[in-house]
Amino acid sequence: MRAAYLGPCGTFSEEAACKWMKRMKLSGELIPCTLIPEIFLMVEKNEADVGVVPVENSIEGTVGLSLDYLNRSPNLYIVGEVVLPISHCIAVNNKKKDKSFTEIKYIYSHSQALGQCREYLKINFPGCELRQASSTAEAASIVASGIEEAAAICSPFAAEKYSLKVIASDIQDYPNNKTRFFVVENKPLKFLKVEGPGKTSMVFSLPEDSPGSLYMVLKYFAEEKINLMKIESRPAKKELGHYFFYLDCEGYAWEEPLASVIERLKEKTVFLKILGSYPRAS
Repeated sequence: MRAAYLGPCGTFSEEAACKWMKRMKLSGELIPCTLIPEIFLMVEKNEADVGVVPVENSIEGTVGLSLDYLNRSPNLYIVGEVVLPISHCIAVNNKKKDKSFTEIKYIYSHSQALGQCREYLKINFPGCELRQASSTAEAASIVASGIEEAAAICSPFAAEKYSLKVIASDIQDYPNNKTRFFVVENKPLKFLKVEGPGKTSMVFSLPEDSPGSLYMVLKYFAEEKINLMKIESRPAKKELGHYFFYLDCEGYAWEEPLASVIERLKEKTVFLKILGSYPRAS
């Protein structure tokens, strides 16, 4: 199994890929990619069997680029999801002498991680210079290279990868910070025996912007008592006011009553794509 993920080595995306492969009892090669579009391209060209992409964070919201590429990639489908708790730590070079907080002058991390630890940094590192890296893994790599008086905000997973010493754990301001990842493949998980409750993701657009048009679609789910887990709009990138609607709901697309609802949706939409049906992450 070749799994492409958003690199470099040590990112939360790699950790999510490892978690999914362990859950599926698979082993193989993990391929780091620089950008999210590169992950989709790797799978489309069969240079990777699956791609693992971040799609939503409980603090920062949706990763719009991942949704856009799922919509525009006709032959890629979601076959799994991973929900990863995001735990940030302060890590220092393990080869240097023990550092106290007062000896640290520079803290490297990704801009989102710095933002998610803002209050902690204000209290514990008020005089430190915050330096941005392209990822928390790159921050760990920079500190591992031997920069003096520096620390990284990264995951325990990255700290272990780069042989750093963790001197403070769980420093994020929000205790329930989680990121959701999609596992995408070039064929849908369809009519296969799957274990556990399912989830279906889809995208659609409406024929016109008029009062009640969205309600006419959503009411089908309510009538069949299908739980909607998420719905949001994204610009259609054509004209102002034109949107795609992304929706997650409970159930597998090939099972009733969802299968009948999808058939009814085809009559009310001008575009409908099932992005994937897959086992729901616990």
